[in-house]
Amino acid sequence: MGYNNKFFQYIGKGWGCTVSGIVIVLFALYLGIENDGLNVFVKDMGKFLPGLGLVMGLRVCGLISVNLIGW
Repeated sequence: MGYNNKFFQYIGKGWGCTVSGIVIVLFALYLGIENDGLNVFVKDMGKFLPGLGLVMGLRVCGLISVNLIGW
């Protein structure tokens, strides 16, 4: 009785493949809009990555500091 766990694992894999496909298509559309798609991508990532690096650095420091305090 109940549900079959393999059924839900199969659905989870389907969603993972769907999200991966959507990301690939959107990335391809983004690069295909401009003639210099790769140059535009590098310029945009130059704006995006410093903020992402700061957020990720704060997150890592927060996780490490909590573990050091608990140790």
